[in-house]
Amino acid sequence: MKQTTLTRFIALALLSASFSSTSAFAQTLSAEHLAELREQPLVKIAPQNQAIELQNAAIESTLTGRTLHSKITLTVHNPNARQLEGELILPLPDGMTISGFALDINGEMRPAVPVEKAKGRQVFEDTIRQQIDPALLEKTVGNTYRLRIYPLPANGERTVELNLQQTLASDDGALISTMPMTWLAKAQKVSHKLSVMGWQDKQLNIGADGKTAVAKDHDGVLVYDLAKAREQVNIRIEHVKSRQLLVTKQAFENELYLYGEIPVATLLKGIDDKQQNAVPSVKKLSVIWDASLSGKSRDLAREIQLLLNYVQSLKNIEVELIVVRNDQKKFGFSIQNGDVSALRKRLDNIAYDGASHFADWQIATDSDAVLVFTDGMETLKSQTKSQAKNLSPFATDSLSKTAPKIVKFITSTPNANARLLAQWAQNSGGEWVNITTLNDDVAERKIATQHITVTGLSSPALADINLAPVDLQREDVLVFTAKATDEALACYKSACDGKQFDLNVQLRDADGQVIDKKLTIDNSALQDDDNAPRQWADMRIATLSADADSNKEEILALGKQYRRVTDFTSLIVLDNLNDYVRHEIEPPADMKKAYAQQVARIQRQKKDQTQRHLNDLVARQKQLIAWWEKDYPKDMPILKKIKNRFAGSASVIAENTEVAADMAPMPAPAHAPSRRNRSQNEPVQVLGDIPVVGRALRKSSAPKRKVATSQAMPTTARIKLKAWSSDQSYIQAVKQFFEKSGTEAAYREYLAQRQDYLSSPSFYVDMAEFFYQHNTDEMIDAESFHQYHSDEIATRILTNLAEISNDDRQLLRVLAYRLSQAKHHKAAIAVLEKVTKLAPEEPQSWRDLGLAYADDGQWQKAVDNLWKVVSKAWDGRFSDIDLIALNEFNHIVHTQAVNTEAFDARLIKSMPVGMRVVLSWDTDNSDMDLWVTDPNGEKVFYEHPNSYQGGRLSRDFTGGYGPESFMLKAPKAGKYKVEANFYGTQSQKVSTQTTLQLRFYKNFGRSSVEEKRVMLRLEPKSQQVFVGEFEVE
Repeated sequence: MKQTTLTRFIALALLSASFSSTSAFAQTLSAEHLAELREQPLVKIAPQNQAIELQNAAIESTLTGRTLHSKITLTVHNPNARQLEGELILPLPDGMTISGFALDINGEMRPAVPVEKAKGRQVFEDTIRQQIDPALLEKTVGNTYRLRIYPLPANGERTVELNLQQTLASDDGALISTMPMTWLAKAQKVSHKLSVMGWQDKQLNIGADGKTAVAKDHDGVLVYDLAKAREQVNIRIEHVKSRQLLVTKQAFENELYLYGEIPVATLLKGIDDKQQNAVPSVKKLSVIWDASLSGKSRDLAREIQLLLNYVQSLKNIEVELIVVRNDQKKFGFSIQNGDVSALRKRLDNIAYDGASHFADWQIATDSDAVLVFTDGMETLKSQTKSQAKNLSPFATDSLSKTAPKIVKFITSTPNANARLLAQWAQNSGGEWVNITTLNDDVAERKIATQHITVTGLSSPALADINLAPVDLQREDVLVFTAKATDEALACYKSACDGKQFDLNVQLRDADGQVIDKKLTIDNSALQDDDNAPRQWADMRIATLSADADSNKEEILALGKQYRRVTDFTSLIVLDNLNDYVRHEIEPPADMKKAYAQQVARIQRQKKDQTQRHLNDLVARQKQLIAWWEKDYPKDMPILKKIKNRFAGSASVIAENTEVAADMAPMPAPAHAPSRRNRSQNEPVQVLGDIPVVGRALRKSSAPKRKVATSQAMPTTARIKLKAWSSDQSYIQAVKQFFEKSGTEAAYREYLAQRQDYLSSPSFYVDMAEFFYQHNTDEMIDAESFHQYHSDEIATRILTNLAEISNDDRQLLRVLAYRLSQAKHHKAAIAVLEKVTKLAPEEPQSWRDLGLAYADDGQWQKAVDNLWKVVSKAWDGRFSDIDLIALNEFNHIVHTQAVNTEAFDARLIKSMPVGMRVVLSWDTDNSDMDLWVTDPNGEKVFYEHPNSYQGGRLSRDFTGGYGPESFMLKAPKAGKYKVEANFYGTQSQKVSTQTTLQLRFYKNFGRSSVEEKRVMLRLEPKSQQVFVGEFEVE
């Protein structure tokens, strides 16, 4: 986009609305943020340009039950003599979403289609560079949307249609819709036509709050008096008669969708007040206390006092306290005559440290009540369990239908994951209590009182049912969506209007007893509603979004199928069929046939590209095989010195070393940092080493391809790594306490030192390493109530990396590497699975995950993920990573029983080696080198990748991550020195520190493989460090 021809404008449209507690758990905008937005002009433009004009805003709304669907047609006029790009920022409160949009192209409104979020941004930027029409709607932070339009023609107009969906609040029997006058009032003309499904005019009373700003003409159009309109206009829709059961239907893609509203009065009919609200007798209480690092941001004093007041009121009670973070620990108290002093002491001494992990909380099966104190922010996911899908953090056998009587999820921070907590409460038969909006008396009553709740809905005619969380004491309807079963769908298709189906609503009364309410629905009473499929999708996405990261694939699929804007999908409009085809984005319905024909051709070309890549890899592997099959001399060569390319220093190489054509030195990329050799004495933190002994061959029923094996003799060698040390002042302070008083005193000093380093990743890495390295058999009283092993403390400290930044792939990789070294393999896998979602375009993400699966003995998953690296043509800066991953793939294939049917047989080849070293690092745009000096004194490095005795170094990585590998099939006796040379980083992150990981293998490619690893943390400056050595006997 040329700056001389294009100017941006930003239209800030604030769409605000009252909303009910059925969706009150999502993020809302702060009052300060709203005030700031109201001060913004509608359009920001350069001073020399005239203001963009909003000529018309036509609103058409339909109310179905309590859901308002609105289409807002905006006409935007550009009075300037140059074309502009438009960007509208639309922050929405919870309860309101943008469900679609359309842009005028060649005089017709073209609807937007779904696209993956990252791809949408890329396509939009690519398209505007070609000076053709695109538009993109994407979700940004929270519930804020951004709409980008190009172009706004000089002295011309563009028309945009926005489709909004809003869940209306209930106020004394009336439904309230709040109109966004912040920007509507700037239009020259505003009209609003409102129709209500299933109601006649005489059954409704439609008006406005406060000063009259809305009038209704004879056609049912609400006319806004802009002179009297304030910041917002509240439309009140009053029902003259009581609410009735409402169920609507609509077919979509061979399925029938239903949307329903069940009056709360119908559900509570015949249930007395004692069943609806009660203060149960509690003899045993389970308290789950989230003690992760983020707990420091909660109002802990208030939470503790709230709990103690409740326990004190119960007088004599057994309390089970479960402290959860990256692990969970239990202990018990027997409270007599309301004496809570012991419980208070324990709560006051809890150390808020480590990541949060929500899975299988094991509460006592005889507990009468469960109180959960948490912010609901899980930072260390389970590998296999998604809480949003399971919809409860408790182990499946922990909650029965009758016990406990009270289940409350309590939070004291506005930054809590309220959506998740509300869903947990609903599915556990409990209640979410947000004490930030309650005074102490009300909060205490809410905790002590159990209310009747909805726990489920079922029907033999319905499947895939979604229930909105509902407070039966405050709201008037229970909202659900569902799909018809195959049998029910066949009935609808045959027009069996005389038939009925049953709805069974499961309630849990205040005493914990289950109540089933059966409702009968007449098929003939179902109303047609085009919005039913979208409402089903929205409710399903809302449920999954409580844990969006874990449910990315399903949210992505739903966003694409139902054309929704989500955390992972956007909506896009492109100019013509060729644009959709070129970017492989499925177009609107009228283009689909032509699109399918052209895309089929593109897919064939893609297959050809994949095959070309595999053919190229086969050729490169043949060069590797030729190296492996060759015998190299083991005598002493004639040595000479060569001058390093960048540093001006000398390295020793053999005079007659052969350099394979595929290993010729590569020119440095233009962006590579300047290479300078530094002293070996530069500061470096070594983050621990751990031996990993080769596993015995595991048998499997999976078919295994027969492969050739090498007859080369195994290597006998010892691996020695540099010992861990640190001169940081906080480490020295902790060390003094450890040497004087032991691990417990050292941990307490760590907590004291932490106050100055709360957001410092290197602090947690160093401290974790200290406790790993000083691991003793001592069990410490780390919180004045429970015994912890020092290894547990080290892991707890390490997991703080996930707490301080849960979407930084650099930190997450460091966390995963060290977890794996500490043999917490499943936790490492879970972290690396998240990294693949954050950076799927980086092959290192998949390689790391594959190797983590191998560490855990999940061999099939290991080779499947490594094959992703092998089989794809990656960006040029990742050259030869496929060949390195292929070596690791073949190591597993030839030492473990795995199914290889899906892989290219040409690439399966056993090439065991006596010595292998692999260097990788965690910082992008960084340049590292692996150096190996053999017993001949010959150094193998980036400019001299092949040694006299057959050592082979992989291609040089100068742009970040690595890996670089050194292999030697038959190493001669003697010592091999391994060094890492860091030339610097061009990362734009502030205070970036780079962590290296080196893997040392003996007998790689054989079942007798042995491995050691070491991690080194470097300062952001050039340096050369000694890592370790092999001594071959």
